[in-house]
Amino acid sequence: MNAARRTPVLASLLLLGMAGLLAVPAGLMAQQGFPSKAPPPLQPRPVHFPAVGRDTLANGLQLVVVENHEQPVVSVRLYLPAGGTVDPKGEAGLASMTASLIDKGTKTRSADQIASTVEGVGASLNEGADDDFTYVSATTLTRHLPTVLDVFADVVREPIFPTDQLETMRKRELSGLQVQLTQPSILAGRQFSKELYGDHPYARAETPASVKAITRKDLEAFHAERYVPSGALLVFAGDIDLAAARRAAEQYFGAWSGTAPARATSPSPPAPGPTSITLINRPGSVQSEIWMGNLAIRPDNPDAIPLDVMNRILGGGANARLFLILREQKGWTYGAYSQITSPRDRGYFVATAEVRTPVTDSSVNEMLHQIRRMRTQTVPDSEVQTAEDYLTGHFPIAIETPEQVASQVADVLLRGLGIGYLESYRSRVAAVTAADVQRVAREYLHPDSLDIVVVGDAAKLYETLRAIAPVRLQDVEGKPLQPSDLAVKRSAVKLDATRARAGTFDYELMVQGKSFGSYTLTYGEGDQAGSWKLEEKLQAPMGSQTGTYVFQGDLTPISAAEQGGPASTDLHYASGHVTGTATLPTPQGQTREQKIDTDLPDGTLDGSASVAIVLASPLADGFDLQVPIYAAGQGVQQLSAKVTGADSVTVPAGTYQVYTVEVTGQAGQKILFYVTKEAPHLLVKEEFEGRPVTLELTKAGEAGKAGS
Repeated sequence: MNAARRTPVLASLLLLGMAGLLAVPAGLMAQQGFPSKAPPPLQPRPVHFPAVGRDTLANGLQLVVVENHEQPVVSVRLYLPAGGTVDPKGEAGLASMTASLIDKGTKTRSADQIASTVEGVGASLNEGADDDFTYVSATTLTRHLPTVLDVFADVVREPIFPTDQLETMRKRELSGLQVQLTQPSILAGRQFSKELYGDHPYARAETPASVKAITRKDLEAFHAERYVPSGALLVFAGDIDLAAARRAAEQYFGAWSGTAPARATSPSPPAPGPTSITLINRPGSVQSEIWMGNLAIRPDNPDAIPLDVMNRILGGGANARLFLILREQKGWTYGAYSQITSPRDRGYFVATAEVRTPVTDSSVNEMLHQIRRMRTQTVPDSEVQTAEDYLTGHFPIAIETPEQVASQVADVLLRGLGIGYLESYRSRVAAVTAADVQRVAREYLHPDSLDIVVVGDAAKLYETLRAIAPVRLQDVEGKPLQPSDLAVKRSAVKLDATRARAGTFDYELMVQGKSFGSYTLTYGEGDQAGSWKLEEKLQAPMGSQTGTYVFQGDLTPISAAEQGGPASTDLHYASGHVTGTATLPTPQGQTREQKIDTDLPDGTLDGSASVAIVLASPLADGFDLQVPIYAAGQGVQQLSAKVTGADSVTVPAGTYQVYTVEVTGQAGQKILFYVTKEAPHLLVKEEFEGRPVTLELTKAGEAGKAGS
């Protein structure tokens, strides 16, 4: 089942904001070679790097001031070495959740009082955490700085982590995780970090289990242990001088005390082996997410700047090789890029692309070729010059405001680099030669020992990727798979259309808890002898959309038609064959016509009639169904439906005893159907995992013939 195609209108709702296949129109010109001679070098505009004041309080709090009196505005930012790398095992996300909750109540202020005080003076207050650091920041008019610093210091030093706020935050985090774990880029990035870092803390990531495990006592203990001045950095930028900043820091943070425990020695990342591919199966996915790379350098490595230049040439922008070749020349992707990360510890090199499924193997091979090419072929001076012009030209833009300067200064100090790194940055970039680029490519790019992660339809990718490198299969939850698991299966379960309650049923469409439209389901006997019909109609702000699905009593499909919205179909099934037409949306907001004429495996059902498949099932505790389904534009996929629980559900139409049926289909997306336990079954409620969309029964009409 294509879970995003439960109805045409739900497709537009569920796919809203998701990255589509970003194909390139045909006929693009092939990439032209770089000229053999470099253009005259641009003369960089002189940049005045402002003076930076520094001091340290007696409690160990480091102070940095970037002074600028052009506007009566001051920003202040506190950095604590309390990022995700110090989360206890099993509690990934503790640092992030602690940061998010410090402004939700202190010993003297409620969350509302904190918000009203800050907003009342037109200021802002923000918190967050990454792998290495927690930060708290505020921006305010100079005259309101004392008011804002009073609140700032209070939330940093005296949070109480109210239980109700913790539970609200937990629900928000879990909801966000549901969305994230459906995204190919997130799945690829998480697995890539695991492959590179092994047991190192950089491989940790929040999971539903880790978020659920965090208690109020954990938050209090983390805060008491990690929110201390020793090792912290307080940065002021704007309309303030060092002396005033020192007085403010002493007033609000001078009595703050404590030293964080020594940072534990992190396990070394695993030694690299031969290039291999981890293939994460998203059945039915029309595109593949590719990540490939290897561990690189620590921030204090003297090759950091030559690597920046090398990366800019390979994949650092829209005029880099990966982009120009994979998109402009080949038309395989909307964009392909590379990056050299620079965290506090050891970073990595990674090249990424999102490509059409049929060209996944070609894209992997081309990316590998371009990485090897960086090592084996001297880069033309013109490409080196172009990269250097960009890096030196962009640098002034990155330090235009006092806040930007302060951010850059904090970044180099937190990563153990001196301020001189910034002051000499442009001259050192300009000094990089083509020989330097090739040298660092040879030293830090390892095409024969890369970790490659591909997220896509493994049934279509496994054999072609095996020709490139050894492939390890797993599902989206990280469970190992065997090649035999990719075959479409059919459970020995008999479906019976009479198990579903006939009649017309009205539902309210809810988006983010608010009414967004109406949905009507009509089910009953069809016009042909022995046939059954399911009709859907959804009214929403974007218009009316309908679907009509006709099938035999055992759910063998006869026809399927959808009209309105981003897609329309007219399909006819007979003797294991499907014919017809489909109008399908493209990522560019256009449509494409597709003729359908294909054979189907035995027992294939129509994927758009998934609600009928569930209602026609012999539901019971432990029920588990596997069945092949067909969806236009997707082909044959696997539908899985299993009863995961039983409960009482209240909707506008009343309270019902239901089974919870978890349906997994296209790309691992899940739908929860709440269906009455007693047959004939009635759909009471429907939820889409990771999407704020639900259907709730408002009226169950009289039984009757579909369409009557």
